[in-house]
Amino acid sequence: MDTQLQPTSISQRSVLIRISGRDSRKVKNIGRPSSINENGATLISVSGVMIDNTTILTTGCLLGPFLYKENEKLLLQKDAKIEVRFESEENGTTWFPVQLADLIQCPGVGDTLKSLIGHGALLRYWDVGWFSHEPAQRPVESDLNWYTYDCIAVLKLKDKADFMPQFSPLRSPPSYQRGTSVLSVSSPHGLLHPEAFLNYLHSGIISNVFFYKDSPCVLMTDVSCLPGSEGGALYDRDNNFIGIQVPPIRKRGTNTYAYLSIASKAFLPALEAYMDTKFKEEVDIDAKLTGFLRIENEKIPDYFAPNPLLPPKVRNPTVVEQTCLRVPLIMVGSSWGSGVIISPLPDCYILTSGHLLKPFIAKDSPSLKINARIKVRLPSHPQKWQYAECLFVSNQSHSDIAILKLELSPELKDIDIPYVDYFTTYQSKPKAPVSLRQAVFAVGHGLLTPNENVRAGVTSGIVSKLVTDKTGAVVVVATSCDVHTGASGGMLVDATTGEFIGLITQNTVQTDGVVLPKLNGSLPGPFLSKYLCPLVQGEGIGKQG
Repeated sequence: MDTQLQPTSISQRSVLIRISGRDSRKVKNIGRPSSINENGATLISVSGVMIDNTTILTTGCLLGPFLYKENEKLLLQKDAKIEVRFESEENGTTWFPVQLADLIQCPGVGDTLKSLIGHGALLRYWDVGWFSHEPAQRPVESDLNWYTYDCIAVLKLKDKADFMPQFSPLRSPPSYQRGTSVLSVSSPHGLLHPEAFLNYLHSGIISNVFFYKDSPCVLMTDVSCLPGSEGGALYDRDNNFIGIQVPPIRKRGTNTYAYLSIASKAFLPALEAYMDTKFKEEVDIDAKLTGFLRIENEKIPDYFAPNPLLPPKVRNPTVVEQTCLRVPLIMVGSSWGSGVIISPLPDCYILTSGHLLKPFIAKDSPSLKINARIKVRLPSHPQKWQYAECLFVSNQSHSDIAILKLELSPELKDIDIPYVDYFTTYQSKPKAPVSLRQAVFAVGHGLLTPNENVRAGVTSGIVSKLVTDKTGAVVVVATSCDVHTGASGGMLVDATTGEFIGLITQNTVQTDGVVLPKLNGSLPGPFLSKYLCPLVQGEGIGKQG
């Protein structure tokens, strides 16, 4: 990973935080596998970041398990005790008491989640935290994490930490773009062994960015947020403060987690008021929470139609941002996947995975009659669904591909559609420049159920294995990227140049249905040539083969 970060300096301002309180029923640790319950009390740890020698920021989810309802009002347990620990030679084993100074509710975070997932679906089908199994009963404490999910907690040391260096102000990056390298500093499982787990560094990239009123609000990354990592800070390679990690969300009945963070621009402007804040006797938590999840049947407003979560026009887009414009969303019936646009208009061809279309092919049909409309959402023009004709679906197990031809609506006939110049590339380069350990990105519409507000996501990794046939030709490129449901048919690209490497076709599913996103395969560019050459030569391919 290309980085200019100074791990020592950012680790110094990172802290381990623990909160404790009575819990005779042992329910506050649900979804928190690294918590400790003893003598009728539960201890939970999270991470945090110092912005000066007295002020610490962390996720509002720190408080979630210790909230309770009284007369329809949310309150924090009176006996809740919060302490922090620093990475310091002088005070490395000491826990310092802190007090909750305030909660900053970040505008747009709740609206973003409701728009991505659906308001009613949040509590019914999604959980906050980590689960190794489905609990038989879900106590209300497991849902209280949602109430502070869109908040940043501001903590104050009772005594100034003079032993810590003077910190420079945190600054947000000039832009938030997919594919940006990030480094997280956090203390996973820090409560269990602080000396061993304090201030771990993890690297990854920004997978997706969701906007609120043209400002970055929620980030999705491929940096795993382990228990205790929530509240940890994310930085880019120029030491810019990207955001704060929040606990992952997981759809019930699956092992798939979405790793989210709150963008720094959503809360840094509000921090100036807290830099010299004196202690309050008690923070009115209930007043700080403006009903993000209070009304279950709330009508969801048409926030900022047509695409509230999409960014304004990106200036100086990265290679990855440009690459994502070539990966449309494909829907057939209620199934969805990704595609790769490989030629311009008027004959705009799209590659995708064959298994997306095979269930809809009429049985015993000599032609490719699809029993459902094939819909395409172009990244460059996402406001309206387009349609496509199926030209080819492979019926061979080793070549899971399909070829579509885009049918544009009349008002878009003259637009420029970004595409991968596949034919020029592979006529001049008979072999793709792919090698073991090569840094790669997987681009596709995986993980979240697609809607008009969700752009293609990006995950990072390396080439793990090259599977060859008897002639030595590469037939499958395996990577360590996360490939989730919906990313099939997407594009595997070189992480530096954005050059097309292959078509993502599979991940691995265990016999119990558990998906293993890091075990995946792509069909390399040269392998696809035998299916795509007829397009160049004008031959008919309107059949299975």
